Amino acid sequence: MRVTFHRAIDMARDPVEAVAAVISAGCDKILTSGGAVTAMDGAATIRDMHTAGDGKVDLIAAAGVTEHNAVAMLQVRTYVRSSVGTRGHCIYCAVV
Repeated sequence: MRVTFHRAIDMARDPVEAVAAVISAGCDKILTSGGAVTAMDGAATIRDMHTAGDGKVDLIAAAGVTEHNAVAMLQVRTYVRSSVGTRGHCIYCAVV
């Protein structure tokens, strides 16, 4: 069964460290803003969370990701698999 850990990780003292616990709980996706108000503000932490996940979990950027700033997130070298609501459509972005 595929399980997404919803934004609770953003309340962790250290979201990067918490990735291992989420993986060991059996989740294969993490919805996160990197502990920040918006995913753009937490982009560096999301990148570090991706590294900590070591390919065992997908990170889905959440909070304030739009078709207008998704490219900017990629420019700061953030790995995201993000579904951005654009009037019923989704876009997906990834930098590896």
